[in-house]
Amino acid sequence: MSDSTHEAEEVQESIFESIVESFIPLRHGDLITKLLSKFPIHGQDRTDYLKLCDRLAAIFHIEHLTALLRVEELYETLDPDAEFEDELTDEQVRSRSDRLFDCLTDLLQNAHYVRLSREQIEYAINLGSQWGAKLEVDFELFDRIEVYARGYRKVTIKRRRWENFFREEEVDVPEFHRLVLAFKLAGEDLSETEMSRDVVYLKNFKNIPETDLELLLPGSRVKFSILDRGKILLPTVSGLAVTIYKIVRVVTLVAVATVLTAIWEWALLLGGLGIYIFKSFAGYNRTKDKYQLDLTKNLYLKNLDNNAGVLYRVFNEAEEQELCEAILGYKILWQNGDRGIHEHEFNDLAEQFLLEYTGRHIDFDHLDALATLARLGLAHIDASGKWTATQISLAPKILSENWRQLFEMQQHKVGLMDF
Repeated sequence: MSDSTHEAEEVQESIFESIVESFIPLRHGDLITKLLSKFPIHGQDRTDYLKLCDRLAAIFHIEHLTALLRVEELYETLDPDAEFEDELTDEQVRSRSDRLFDCLTDLLQNAHYVRLSREQIEYAINLGSQWGAKLEVDFELFDRIEVYARGYRKVTIKRRRWENFFREEEVDVPEFHRLVLAFKLAGEDLSETEMSRDVVYLKNFKNIPETDLELLLPGSRVKFSILDRGKILLPTVSGLAVTIYKIVRVVTLVAVATVLTAIWEWALLLGGLGIYIFKSFAGYNRTKDKYQLDLTKNLYLKNLDNNAGVLYRVFNEAEEQELCEAILGYKILWQNGDRGIHEHEFNDLAEQFLLEYTGRHIDFDHLDALATLARLGLAHIDASGKWTATQISLAPKILSENWRQLFEMQQHKVGLMDF
């Protein structure tokens, strides 16, 4: 195995290690149903638990909605789709965009996205497309570019290659389940795409093969594979040679007749060559347009949101994840009663439950869940390091007090009433 191959495998392994499956693929309503199925409760305890879940949903909604309003205000002057244009200096644009990228990183981490390093991005781009077209990406176009991914898995696809005599074969391809792309251009605007350097572009995609990451970047240029170059070059060269041979033979035979005839035949030769070259060039453009059409169709189906829409979607995902972690975490602590459990036990029980009901090995963010429950007064840790849940009869009242203390100042902004 060559050093380059070994290095490429190490980079790919680092992607797998960094993008662990920590996203809980359940809506909080479905999670509550499954928890009550596995750990049945009745009477007043059931009523109090459902009330607790409602309180948590309202609290997290206000927290994330308040944060969204702040990010919206920051992004409105950098949004490519904004209806009103603000005249900002280059320094103001840079300052706002840097703050926005920092906010995005924190937000996407809460939604369990992982930021890819430049090395990981370049590795994915260098793989090229499994379907023939490879693109060249000019990173000098970007003042800053960030790629965030969630869910890194392998999917099986079918393909045909000339090396395998075009027999159908199955191959495993790494795929990003969700991908967020954020970038700001440097230098001059890309006039051919009507993109400006004074804004920040946000893109959200689903089910993107690692080999097709380059297709998402602006300013990419099609670079044909050897097979595609052969399809264009070989017929052109061979056809051109045959055409020249035939025309020259005819011209040679009749050139002795008259000078006028010779001139006509040579004009015929040049005209034939011109037509053949034009035909070959048209074939090149058709092949290029075919790749562009495939790219457009592919991205049309896999694009989830753009610009401000990405913010709304990711804020919703982050809110739902924090809510699910708190609901699951509280129920596990409560099930273990007053004896308490250590962090590692708490984590194991949560991951075991998620494996049972989702079929996936999910890396539950137990530290974040415990910190959230402690912040809201729903969990406590003793001197021995064991965690216990607040009594269910007291929990809804505690959350109501937290609501008034923490969010009374923000209620008028979003139009929500007290419990």
